[in-house]
Amino acid sequence: MKRTVDPPRFIISVKGRIVILFTIDGSEENKQQLSKHIVSDLGLIQGLVNAAGIADPKFDTKPIHEGRLDVWERVIRVNLFGVLLCSKHALPYMIKAGKGSIVNISSLAALTALPGVGYAASKGALLSVTRLCAMDYAKYNIISPGFIDTPLLRSI
Repeated sequence: MKRTVDPPRFIISVKGRIVILFTIDGSEENKQQLSKHIVSDLGLIQGLVNAAGIADPKFDTKPIHEGRLDVWERVIRVNLFGVLLCSKHALPYMIKAGKGSIVNISSLAALTALPGVGYAASKGALLSVTRLCAMDYAKYNIISPGFIDTPLLRSI
């Protein structure tokens, strides 16, 4: 059976707070199970940072009339729906605890025209959805960083 949630990449404890970094696949069931396991092991979820970002520089940077729907859908599935599903399954535990904060990491592509239809659409939608969540949940934040030297940026 394929493992769908990688073991934590690292666990940090700072001033009594535990930070765990996970890599998880895109299925809703896995995101739901991860939230349940975290609460089972730690008692609550106080914060969530969604840092999802993929692109397909070979196909997604083409003009729209040359683009491929399957590429756009894959990028949007990870960059937007992956974030939404993680939030969806963490929020009930935060609401029950009466505290918690979510930070979604977006991109300059949400704010300005950059190549990559699927990437830009996913990050623009993430910005809009995060604003909507801020109305509903108050402590909801978004970061749209400048260019960061990552393998994704180097591939474009």
